[in-house]
Amino acid sequence: MVDEVIDFDNMTLQDCLNNYNAAFTFRKFLHSLHSAENLAFWLEIEEFQLSGDGMPPVILEKRARKIYDKFIREGSDREINVDDLMRTNVEYKLEESSEIDIQLFDEMKEWVLVMLQQDCFPKFLRSEMFAQFRLNDGRIDEEDKTKRKMTMLQRVLKRKKAKNDSVEKTESMILLDRHVQRESE
Repeated sequence: MVDEVIDFDNMTLQDCLNNYNAAFTFRKFLHSLHSAENLAFWLEIEEFQLSGDGMPPVILEKRARKIYDKFIREGSDREINVDDLMRTNVEYKLEESSEIDIQLFDEMKEWVLVMLQQDCFPKFLRSEMFAQFRLNDGRIDEEDKTKRKMTMLQRVLKRKKAKNDSVEKTESMILLDRHVQRESE
């Protein structure tokens, strides 16, 4: 995958998540803050939505339950910080709904994206890790290159590229832009 040139001075969270090296560095930074589960959840939901459309309902439900157990269930190892109402809504839909759809986690996905945008991403842009990434012109060091495998991030970006030649804003990115605009008004 060839990444586009990065405009470091005007980088947005969307730009970061659409560029493999930038997202890889952001993920590494989130690990240092012990907040990597937020990005992992967002990527998992992107993958769920990109691959789930047209998937047999029984498989979709199985994947949804796996995401719930991994990120949402209270006490899970990678539990994300969401309010009880969101958690209860997803639990209810998983237990009571006759059919799960790919929008099941939309509210949580938007919530996590807003948290990343308002808290973690500004810290990343001020971090030593980002400064080094910038000095390297957006390249990741050789040590990191040898460690990386086909990650969820790569799969999501490849699927987004396959669906649309240029990676467009996802619905959650559009919602985030609206939220940021409302906050700044």
